[in-house]
Amino acid sequence: MAQIILHLPHWLATDGPSVLDRPGPAWQSLVGRGGIMRLRPTQGVREAAWLGLDPERTSASEGVLTVAALGADPPHRSVHFAVNALVLDEGQLRLPTTVLTDEEQRELIACAQRLNTSRVTFVAGIHQHGLVWEDGSTDLHVPPPDAVSTYRDSLPQGDGEPMLRRWIDDVINLLRETEFNRIRAEEGIETIEVLWPWGPGFREALPSLALRFGAPVQVVSGSMRLQGLARLCGARHGDPGAFGRGTSTRLEQLIKPTAGVLIGVVSAFAEFDPIEHEQERWWLTQELERRVWAPLSELDDLQLMVTSETAEGGLVLRYDARRPRENSVPFAERVLDDRTIAQKPLHEFVA
Repeated sequence: MAQIILHLPHWLATDGPSVLDRPGPAWQSLVGRGGIMRLRPTQGVREAAWLGLDPERTSASEGVLTVAALGADPPHRSVHFAVNALVLDEGQLRLPTTVLTDEEQRELIACAQRLNTSRVTFVAGIHQHGLVWEDGSTDLHVPPPDAVSTYRDSLPQGDGEPMLRRWIDDVINLLRETEFNRIRAEEGIETIEVLWPWGPGFREALPSLALRFGAPVQVVSGSMRLQGLARLCGARHGDPGAFGRGTSTRLEQLIKPTAGVLIGVVSAFAEFDPIEHEQERWWLTQELERRVWAPLSELDDLQLMVTSETAEGGLVLRYDARRPRENSVPFAERVLDDRTIAQKPLHEFVA
């Protein structure tokens, strides 16, 4: 039997035109034979709710999720950081507007790895990296990359401050001497001179999804955060980059046969503004109809759950091909305020 849970955050639109007011025949068939209930707004780690864990009782910093996603298993009591490349422009830190080539990434990683010590280890990634500080402390403050200001005002403060500031300074000195930054400077392209550790946290034990729910779990998404959380819960998660994003999302991965439960997350609707990107939202909705809902509606042994959340709450469709129902409640924005429809937290429905 196929068991599939699909999360489509912001497929429902409360601040723009709806793409659900003209449902395709396959989606309409699934809804008409299933049941619709309401979701309470999610508080806490939303990725946890997607996996059926209580988001308010799940603790996982950006650093913890990043290091886990990169496949590292540091010693107990290590502090885990996420690491992002930044531009230092006349004393101001900012996120880069260019993407590093593979060769530039290799040079950057080599510089960072030269600074590894017995207690500080750089964990290489692609667009985001990790840093591990063994026997460290989380009693410190480092602003995330989208909240940095001047270099001096943004530097880490608190426990480990001298060590982290020295690591950042040493990285800057090494990156300024790289060949790729020399070429960038000659060509008038921004230079990447800073690696910024942020989101510190300790890894905490999380329950095994397979043991909790009695079946292996395969997760499909384009989220590195979800990849890290899935790994911490003993679930499999493919390469987020291979899932694509936006209109290039590889929707066929959502219906691949798998043992146990498949949990898929499509983030494209959350990335598309309901007004400015209405056409993209319509196109992707039509692709869901053709590539996901149509083949699923033909299965005789399918248990399906489809959710969509907004800031105000959301809806969930529960469908069992073996026990079809007669349902007249639409999967539409106007149902969000219908108090005659039962409402529960997302993680309880998933569990």
